[in-house]
Amino acid sequence: MSAVLPDTRPQVGDCVRPTERAGIDVHCHLFPDSYLEHVRRLNRAGDTRLGTRLYRKADGVEWLANPDMPEYPMVPDFRDPAAVVAWMDEAGLAQAVLTPHPPCLSYWAPVDVARDVTAAINEGMAAAVRAYPDRFIGGASVTIADPELAATELADAVRCLGLRTVIIPTNVNGKNLDEPEFLPFFACAAELGVPVFIHPNPFHALGWERLERYYLHNVVGMTADTTVAIASLIFGGVLERLPRLRLLFPHGGGAFVALRGRMDHVYEVKPEARAHIPRPPSAYLDQLYFDTLTHDAAVLQHLVETTPPGHVMLGSDFPSPMGTRRPREALAQLEQRDGATYRGVLANNARALFSIG
Repeated sequence: MSAVLPDTRPQVGDCVRPTERAGIDVHCHLFPDSYLEHVRRLNRAGDTRLGTRLYRKADGVEWLANPDMPEYPMVPDFRDPAAVVAWMDEAGLAQAVLTPHPPCLSYWAPVDVARDVTAAINEGMAAAVRAYPDRFIGGASVTIADPELAATELADAVRCLGLRTVIIPTNVNGKNLDEPEFLPFFACAAELGVPVFIHPNPFHALGWERLERYYLHNVVGMTADTTVAIASLIFGGVLERLPRLRLLFPHGGGAFVALRGRMDHVYEVKPEARAHIPRPPSAYLDQLYFDTLTHDAAVLQHLVETTPPGHVMLGSDFPSPMGTRRPREALAQLEQRDGATYRGVLANNARALFSIG
């Protein structure tokens, strides 16, 4: 399946008001060249253990294909930090939290293969930050299928490469994130003070076999998987055990905010919902953060009003087709209603979470 990439950039005649570079985008992705070159080496060697391949179509564009996922064109927006910066200038963004594109993460591969992929990704993410130190806050990958190794990789990425966040999937080969084996990784992130960006992966999300038509694997499956991840981490006691752990969820946190009351209710009426936590789920909101990518102004307003102050941040999902090239437009109503909250969502909340000077 090929990703369809609508051209939403301003065209001649569009009424686009120039804007100052003031926003900080916390949801921006890259396929780093070091990762792509690593995939090419594996392909040339005939090593199929990763399951990822790069190939050229008749038009000469190189495409990346993973098992059971959409394909992605390796055009500049997807792989070139300079192209990302050019878009940021167009969109009025001062900085972006740049994380590896989710299909890079390779948690499905054998650990020895995924470990080398992780090293290649992190090398490329650090290179992007070095090239544009005033524009990017870099995000790491880890070999999350081996959580002990992932903890070591995260510490190295932070201390040696200067990366300041980490991206992991909403489930790891079908395992929810509250499984005890993942606790060492989360404990390391909490100790380092590194926010964990938990992002769903197309076709590896919840129930994707029933969601292959109409792009529902993304619209429904990914947001449902995000909701399951949040609920599992809360009900499983991970946030209770690690009060310093901070988690960032894209796409407005899926359906979590809409289901928060239902989760609090099950805590009151079902003993299994109280097995690992002494407080209702809503008590853990202080550890959860969300982006603005809801595609609905009313939903975004509800998200801002029902989460703690400072916990919603600008997100574009650039350059994915389900994202937006103009993320600041989503804040128009918020800017009119509440200037202080608007400035927080635009940039100040991200400065606080990621310790941006």
